[in-house]
Amino acid sequence: MLKYTMGKMFANRLVECANDESLFRFVIRDLTTKSPVLQIILLNPDTWSCSGNCSDTEDKDPVHKLKLQPIIKVLYSDFHNATESQSRLIEEWATKNSAESIFMSTRQTQELVGLFISAKDLYPPSCTSFQGLILSSLQW
Repeated sequence: MLKYTMGKMFANRLVECANDESLFRFVIRDLTTKSPVLQIILLNPDTWSCSGNCSDTEDKDPVHKLKLQPIIKVLYSDFHNATESQSRLIEEWATKNSAESIFMSTRQTQELVGLFISAKDLYPPSCTSFQGLILSSLQW
């Protein structure tokens, strides 16, 4: 049974943009204020994540202990509490890099940030940020 979650639907949308329009840079905007709340760079839309318990050679049932899941890797920055100058910088970045705007409600963007925060713990601390952006992933 396929379970649709906000994270999976959002990841699917980013992958569609990457495949159809070759877009890899996104600005998520508040649906009401139109101001930028998230900056996202899609790094790899074709990644797999493996989780579960490794088993030794004596284990008779190793297949059920590992779970392979498609994910997308992203760099993101949260601008929910941005100053006016920070908002201006993200607008300049969006224009310079032809970033795609995606409009979402505040509740949805906060849920997305929660998903990003929980997934970033999968990576070693030395690999979690790059030029002020945080490395994370979403299942899709």
